Amino acid sequence: MIVVALISILSVGATLSVGHRDRQANSDVAILRDTLANLRSEAVLSGRQAVLALGPDRLARAEIGPDGLQLGTPQRLRSTLTVTSGTGTTRDGDWTLIHLLPDRRSSSFELLLDGPGGMWLCLADGWQDLTCEAQS
Repeated sequence: MIVVALISILSVGATLSVGHRDRQANSDVAILRDTLANLRSEAVLSGRQAVLALGPDRLARAEIGPDGLQLGTPQRLRSTLTVTSGTGTTRDGDWTLIHLLPDRRSSSFELLLDGPGGMWLCLADGWQDLTCEAQS
């Protein structure tokens, strides 16, 4: 009886620990997905291009004006973000710029998020929502 109780307690603790680690890994993916979805909606509703700036460990809303790139407040990520390819993206220093158009199109890109919960590969084809898969 005691052995069964101990095994039950240990298995619940292990499950909670793994669940917490997965949530940490997914938080940067969720931030990226939500930010892209919000900016896409904003571009469609406003009829104007929206821009997302991606840095090595942060992302920010951006605008390109007569004085160049104007960044909003950057949001730090726990993961290192590496843009591995892109079509329709532009660069400004350390920032890769993702352009979201009013007709729901965007830059297509592929990136890696490498953080405490592992590595994630995220893809955007320019038409669909961002898809991300955990890498082993």
